[in-house]
Amino acid sequence: MQPKTRVAVILAGGLGTRLQSVVSDVPKPMAPVGNKPFLELILNYWIDQGIQRFILSVGYKAEVIINYFGPSYKGTSIEYIAEEKPLGTGGGLLKVIAESEINEQFLIINGDTFFAVDLIAFEKFHHKKKSNWTLALFSSTDNKRYMQFNVTSTSQINSITREGNCKAFYSNGGIYLIKDKSIIIKNAPDKSYFSLETDIILNLLDKNLLYGFYVSGTFLDIGVPSDYKSSQSILSKFL
Repeated sequence: MQPKTRVAVILAGGLGTRLQSVVSDVPKPMAPVGNKPFLELILNYWIDQGIQRFILSVGYKAEVIINYFGPSYKGTSIEYIAEEKPLGTGGGLLKVIAESEINEQFLIINGDTFFAVDLIAFEKFHHKKKSNWTLALFSSTDNKRYMQFNVTSTSQINSITREGNCKAFYSNGGIYLIKDKSIIIKNAPDKSYFSLETDIILNLLDKNLLYGFYVSGTFLDIGVPSDYKSSQSILSKFL
């Protein structure tokens, strides 16, 4: 069975400030894992899942990414939408939507996060729930780093909190399945720099538009040096 989702937007424009103590000469998504850039592992995974077109939101040292991958990778087209100034994850995504043709459901993928999500299962859940926006959630106990996403019995996300204990909870894995681009356009704030998480997702909680899909697959966020240093062992089967 082939997935219906063919397009993925990858948010790869961040500065990676926290990671610069160990990786300073390339943008964060290009941090080496084994002998490959982290972003290459992401592309490989999603090509294997059936994605046929990537649109990359790039900013800091964009030329490193563009020169490495070029206009296609493994027969899959890559388009680049470059920020002239930092726009944040939300602003970068809105620029992608404004400057490229996306007229179907699509994925949004954080360029500093690897999450092994089965796309066909993700789609089945998304369509069964008639969801506008489905977030892939992972289980964590690190409440200092990750927010707790609370879901109802019907899997709707109804609140986001930061708990003071170490019990396992669901958190955002940085993979989103979007019904169509209008939900981004209609709910974007009137400013150029903004966050996808705090300026759009938080504001959608009261509109019953967000669903959470729990995934037990491999998850790694390389945003801090300690996790990046363990990336090769955690992602060894994907290298």
